[in-house]
Amino acid sequence: MHHVLLVSENRILLKELYGFLCDKPDYQIHIVPFSANAYEAFVEVRADIVVLDVDVLMPYKSILQQLEQSQWNYNAVVLIDFADRLVERENITYLEKSHLSARLLEKAFSPAEGAQARPRGGVSIAVNLDGGMEFFSYPDIYYILLAKSVGPVPNISKEETMRRIRAQTRHIGEIEIMSAGSNDYICSVRKSKLRQGFLFSEFGRAILSMLGKSYAVIYSENIKWSELESVYSGIIGISPYCYYLKGESVDVQRLRERISPVDMRGLKELLGKLVGYIFDGREAPLQECLSEIYFHKLKPHLDRPAHGYVRWFLGLCIQMLSFPVAPDCTPLPSGHPSAELEYEDALARLKQLAAATAGLKLPHAVHEAIFTLLTCFHQELSLYDVADKLNLNKIYIGRIFHQWTGVTVLEFLQIIRMQSAYYMLKETDLKIREIALLAGYRDSGYFSRVFKKRAGYSPEDYRNEFQPERKT
Repeated sequence: MHHVLLVSENRILLKELYGFLCDKPDYQIHIVPFSANAYEAFVEVRADIVVLDVDVLMPYKSILQQLEQSQWNYNAVVLIDFADRLVERENITYLEKSHLSARLLEKAFSPAEGAQARPRGGVSIAVNLDGGMEFFSYPDIYYILLAKSVGPVPNISKEETMRRIRAQTRHIGEIEIMSAGSNDYICSVRKSKLRQGFLFSEFGRAILSMLGKSYAVIYSENIKWSELESVYSGIIGISPYCYYLKGESVDVQRLRERISPVDMRGLKELLGKLVGYIFDGREAPLQECLSEIYFHKLKPHLDRPAHGYVRWFLGLCIQMLSFPVAPDCTPLPSGHPSAELEYEDALARLKQLAAATAGLKLPHAVHEAIFTLLTCFHQELSLYDVADKLNLNKIYIGRIFHQWTGVTVLEFLQIIRMQSAYYMLKETDLKIREIALLAGYRDSGYFSRVFKKRAGYSPEDYRNEFQPERKT
């Protein structure tokens, strides 16, 4: 039985090809109406015959290059308009579309005389990892995940971490840990081994949650094994047929270099500008500023703590600029599975907020007071301090602030500080006294009492609730 892959975006041509072959008992026909799916379908059905139309969106030569990475014999028939000047290769035949027939197709399907058989099956990769382990590769779609520390490395043995990763991701798919260095892990998963209904991003989030808050994670669908070989030549021995190919190749070293801390001062300046654009109702600069934050600050660096801070601050703005302000201190919700989706959602919500805020025509003094509280909440602030910064009478600013926001200046400040504490307890490994200072409380004992009164938990109990790995 031969598995025949018909790749064309021309439905009339597909129907014609199917008519030539459908009554042949030796052929199992697989139709691929979108060229971008050609290689994936080729691997999934392990096709030994590929009929490829050159008039497809994806360059047909790119598809042929992908097929060359296979570890089994196949014949390719390329359908073109004029075949006079094309030289046929060992396993590739060119046929003119205007002269197609069942006889010509079957002749092209026959293997060329003297063709060398390719090795079948998988490839064993030796990984020297604390005594050695085996990583077995076979034709499939591979995803690579790189986790690198961006802070203090948790004091947990590599062996224990690897055991936990395998055990706690078993419900998602079968994970192979290719390398575990002093401050990074490289894992992979085959698409065919992902459990039905799961996405690779879920695998990445699961590993990130196990490694802890001091790690950044990047995954990619497009790393060639040959690129891995150049970076890990001393660790991984790779045979000529060990491969990974999907899309544009990316060198692992370049991925590593991209994980570097973001300039937080510059990031906070952009967030301050964003608040100003919301108040002014200026959608175009708001969008430009948000794009700068996500795609020029966060994405190139892959700094997970910085990304978490941005997510928290934008959520805080949406809560605190929706009038009247809710006096409760419910923790803000988590983000989205990707930066792109998060950006789109944040942009839509901030534009809506900007339109609503501009329509209220808030007094300039209220604008300035809110901006001061959002950007300086970690400092010692009182109603007198806010009034002094704005050169206004404290009774006047207190009255109009409550009139427009529905809460007093101090209530507004308390909500921001509590949200800051929620975020740091949940997303960082900072000590309680450090969190108290960063949230604007100079006395950690007073901070703990205020927190327990508002949240119903002590700071330690709240952290254990959201970081169960810290429990003893």
